Amino acid sequence: TDRVCYLRPSSFLAAETGGAALGGPQLQSCHERLRATAAQLERGFAEVGAAKSFLLTDWTQLAHYTEGSGFYKWHRDGLESDWSGLLGWYYWLQRGAVRRRSVTGILYLNEEDWLPTSGGALRCRAAVAGVDVEKKSGLAEILPKGGRLVLFDSRKVEHEVVSTLRDRWALTAPGVRGPPHAAWFHE
Repeated sequence: TDRVCYLRPSSFLAAETGGAALGGPQLQSCHERLRATAAQLERGFAEVGAAKSFLLTDWTQLAHYTEGSGFYKWHRDGLESDWSGLLGWYYWLQRGAVRRRSVTGILYLNEEDWLPTSGGALRCRAAVAGVDVEKKSGLAEILPKGGRLVLFDSRKVEHEVVSTLRDRWALTAPGVRGPPHAAWFHE
């Protein structure tokens, strides 16, 4: 029940889109910084001796939930499979990045004064570390306060989005853990 728009680098260039540019320089900056997070994750894992390779789509997803709408039921992202062999590569290339999603980055574009009574929280069935995380009966609720960045392994952590009572904006970038030799695809 949310409205979704996929932003690509060309979304911000009026000349290339044949009309008005989508968003403005602030949204473009958020898009670029969120996408840069995958490179930062790779460097961080390498520094602690746990090298991982992430691929990142050229798009981010901008989602808008309006008052009284918008929720996602409990789910995990990604698709577990054996990607080895020629057939595995074919399916890996064919299936969308959302299904291969591993680490998800969400940047909330709301006002900072989000109250728990407004709903719209990201609810996870996992131990969560961070500021202003409300923990209830094995669940963690993360309020969508403006400027907050949430990173989590969306294949392992079951999560949902609670119905919202006010407009809620989220910019999401899927970090995709690639197949063997994923370095071929990313630079």
